[in-house]
Amino acid sequence: MGEPIKSNSNRLIKEIRKISKDRSERNRLGRFLIEGYKFALEAINEHNACETVIVSESYTGLESALILDAARVAGCEVVWVTDSIMGLISESKTPQGVVAICKIPKEFTPLPDARSAIFALSGIQDPGNIGAIIRVVAALGHQGIVISSDCADPFSPKAARASAGHCLGVPIRISHDLAGVIDEFRSSGAKTFAAGRGGTLTLSDCRDLSRTLVMFGSEGSGISQDLLAMTDGVISIPMAKGVESLNVAVAAGVIGYMHLGGGLGSQRS
Repeated sequence: MGEPIKSNSNRLIKEIRKISKDRSERNRLGRFLIEGYKFALEAINEHNACETVIVSESYTGLESALILDAARVAGCEVVWVTDSIMGLISESKTPQGVVAICKIPKEFTPLPDARSAIFALSGIQDPGNIGAIIRVVAALGHQGIVISSDCADPFSPKAARASAGHCLGVPIRISHDLAGVIDEFRSSGAKTFAAGRGGTLTLSDCRDLSRTLVMFGSEGSGISQDLLAMTDGVISIPMAKGVESLNVAVAAGVIGYMHLGGGLGSQRS
């Protein structure tokens, strides 16, 4: 173990804190943070995305040994810090002892797919919901996700944590022009649906969402009328009397699973 960093004025620590707090800094550097043993190990071993591993001086034992060995094999830089410095750079109430600086994956250009739906998110401000929907997309095996630039950052610490690290594995495209994405899909013969209240489409219509873009908006303001006017229909989830809406991530899971039907188990068998 090298000499741990003790000062919050250290250049690397300042950079890490900027990456943690500032979306524009994440975008400028193309870097974000993953925290915790499991997510950091996956970033190193499965996604080849980790550049630097920051380890707390008190983080010892089997997990520490495995992280350090994986970092050595992958050629990642390892930096030791004091527990107090780890507390400064960690977003968790109880720091887990390891933080990884990872490369933001390259964006993908989604094309309509005969097997699965593409989810699109518009104006969702809660990073926890963004991360949870990314996790839903990963769990359902969908092709990817389009996220409007006015949504919360999918690579913020809270969103990355809520995605359970799947922001590294799920293809993500950040779009400044969601209307253009809809046009792109429609011009190729794909369908575009929105999820929301008062729609004429039901969950039965979700059994085949192949070659389909499904759009979700914020729980407060929903999807803009301009975008709704471009869709082929609105899907509504029936709910008991007195319940007006579902959490958007839950809604995404319900609609996504209806599309898969019984196919998910067979995909994994």
